[in-house]
Amino acid sequence: MMDAYVLPVIYALLQALIFMVCVPWLQWCLRDAPRWVAGEAVSGPQWFCFWQGWRRVWCQRLSVMQAFALAAACMAFVSLPMVGSTHGLANMADPLLLGSFLLAGRLALGAWGVWAGVPQSSMTALRREWRGAGLGFIILGVIEALIALTAPGSDGLAGLCANLQVEPVPGLEGALACAAVALAVVCPPLRPIAPGRGLAEGAPMLRLEADMARHLALLLDSAWLLLLVDVGLPGFIGALDSHALSWGSALLGLVVRLMLGLVVFAVLRLMQQERSGRIAILFIGMALLLALSGRAAT
Repeated sequence: MMDAYVLPVIYALLQALIFMVCVPWLQWCLRDAPRWVAGEAVSGPQWFCFWQGWRRVWCQRLSVMQAFALAAACMAFVSLPMVGSTHGLANMADPLLLGSFLLAGRLALGAWGVWAGVPQSSMTALRREWRGAGLGFIILGVIEALIALTAPGSDGLAGLCANLQVEPVPGLEGALACAAVALAVVCPPLRPIAPGRGLAEGAPMLRLEADMARHLALLLDSAWLLLLVDVGLPGFIGALDSHALSWGSALLGLVVRLMLGLVVFAVLRLMQQERSGRIAILFIGMALLLALSGRAAT
């Protein structure tokens, strides 16, 4: 009884806690680490500011678009099998469903920035985000088709991990890795929003909402990174049970996936290849080629 009901809930709660602890470090790696590698002086991870922003989000009233962005991020980090594929909500982690929600959350946050007059937001940036989201939806559809054709019967990422552990599919993991890199190219981390700067002095509510939007952008970026590493490296997702060894291997797999994902984002930023359509098409072509070759090999 405990294994069937209590342990999956405990796994999901522990996963959410691990996510919250890792988010400030992920923020530093996504936004400041490339600048640090380029020789700029940057500060370290801001854990106190993150928890202060999280408290502000729950204590203040959010706009509709911000609430939608928060719901998308929460749905992702609760259901994604980032630590293990056996927690209670892992079957909800469908790449197309979660990816669509996160892309819609990014668009909602960008639309709010244009409406509120945040300096970093503009119609040009919003149109660029729309183009990236459109390509992202197409790539997510390709990923869903690859999983359906090569590993039929997989119930989300958790079912995919279970099927791969029983019977590996030649070419599928390489194809998913290439598709995840293509998603990282077309939808890079959101541009950081300044904490309330540039807004009218007589609009304190807009300044407060800008600070909350900055925190929500951080949550969306982290959830997007977790989705990409889980989709691209499903073989590194562990299966949790009551043994300590399974927890150790699962946490090690999480660290390896995050490090590889952060390296990909940093390389794309340093090489200025973010939102490069040619690079994205190249990796999608590689994904299809690997999937077809694996299908022919079987």
